[in-house]
Amino acid sequence: MGADFALIKAYLRNNGWALSRKIKTADLVIVNTCAVVKESEDESVALIKKVQKNKNRSAQMLITGCLPSINKNRLKQVFNGTAVSPNSFQELDKILNTKSSISEIKYTGSLRKLKKNKYAEYRLRIGWGCQGKCSYCAVRFVFGKPRSRPILDILKEYDIAYNKGYRRFILIANDSGTYGEDLNISLAHLLDKLCQKYKECRFALSHLTPNKLKEMLPSLERFIRQDKIWRIYVPVCSGSKRILKLMNRSYDLNDFKYCVTRLRNCNPNLEIKTLFLVGLPSETEKDFLDSLKLAEWLISNNVVTDCIAYSSRPNTEASQMPNQIDSQIKQERLKRLSILCSFFNSLNNNKEELLGISNKIS
Repeated sequence: MGADFALIKAYLRNNGWALSRKIKTADLVIVNTCAVVKESEDESVALIKKVQKNKNRSAQMLITGCLPSINKNRLKQVFNGTAVSPNSFQELDKILNTKSSISEIKYTGSLRKLKKNKYAEYRLRIGWGCQGKCSYCAVRFVFGKPRSRPILDILKEYDIAYNKGYRRFILIANDSGTYGEDLNISLAHLLDKLCQKYKECRFALSHLTPNKLKEMLPSLERFIRQDKIWRIYVPVCSGSKRILKLMNRSYDLNDFKYCVTRLRNCNPNLEIKTLFLVGLPSETEKDFLDSLKLAEWLISNNVVTDCIAYSSRPNTEASQMPNQIDSQIKQERLKRLSILCSFFNSLNNNKEELLGISNKIS
């Protein structure tokens, strides 16, 4: 969502707006929301209330982000003004009566000031939407089916970021593995173009599903061996076959473990990240122990492992499932898995710091 909000800021600047540091002096206030999980939704609603209370009465207020698409009813309870979802940003042209259209803006990332001797990562959006039908996910209601961003648009933004000093890029999409399918190209084709243009740049891949990773691994291996890819994020979600089926996650755990092993053989220094979702309706202690067992295997293979608790989202299949898990049980399981994950993650961070010290000494 950060990259999308950066697009809005670039769009407003292009139309003569200036960023105000104080809400009370602003003529236009935009609240960018998140409703991926209930906790984020609660924070967004609290922020909307706070802004309404503190803004200038004459100021125009807009709501963006995924709350308008995920939980429109709750938004209406606290705000009766204009809301625009990420899938309909073109409506801003009419709402704000701008001279330059948002479709003309090619810069959608988030440029940050580079700190001396530190690598800043640039978030480069390559697509929107997802072909999955995960039973717990409401984000797919926001972006719809996969849409790939044209390579020329991506390269223009890539040039801007490179000329600002960026050398590490996170390729952002809701479903990276589907990039290019609607353009008759592939993610590997895009990586070729990016690597050829600036040879010193490196890339991180976000949101690759395990089944897509297996399918794409042969075409990605050369980039991994050449150290062009420094991180791959591939959420596994659960170690239980039964829960994965309820989640509508269509992959085999043995295939996922095969991919991790093969990636590790390609480049021992590659950062692999994954995510577990704890507490889907009907999850038993046995199901949870299967996730713990898989997490232990992943940790032994130097995979950075995070976890979150399942959160019921409106209009999702999982929200209608029987045997919803008690909040206390979810939190207890989340704590057990988090302790296991954080122990490894802290060891991994310490290892990176030691490597940095070693490099400076040498």
